[in-house]
Amino acid sequence: MAHFAQLNNENVVQQVIVVDNKHAPTEEAGVAFIKDVLKFNGTWVQTSYNGNIRGKFAGVTDIYDPKKDEFTTNLKYQEEREKLRLEREEKEAIEIAKKEAIAAKIGLTVEELRAILKP
Repeated sequence: MAHFAQLNNENVVQQVIVVDNKHAPTEEAGVAFIKDVLKFNGTWVQTSYNGNIRGKFAGVTDIYDPKKDEFTTNLKYQEEREKLRLEREEKEAIEIAKKEAIAAKIGLTVEELRAILKP
């Protein structure tokens, strides 16, 4: 199976699709199949699941550097994702603390409170 990454106008990977090798014996044939048969527009670049070409397997939000002919991890996106993850964990911790405080005030465990509040 051959894998192809769709790039936006800033060379950021938007999606990665799989094409049967019979339709992609070469990168050019695979791109032609994607555009002509599948009718997916845009810029497509082959990537390797094993990282055998272009440095690494392309993932959504990775960046393609045409000068180096390789994919790299989008660090800006990773930092943003990590920030959002930490914010989500903080909100979850606050909610748990609130439930524990409420449960303690009324003499219940958190599990008992959850059972009462369950829709």
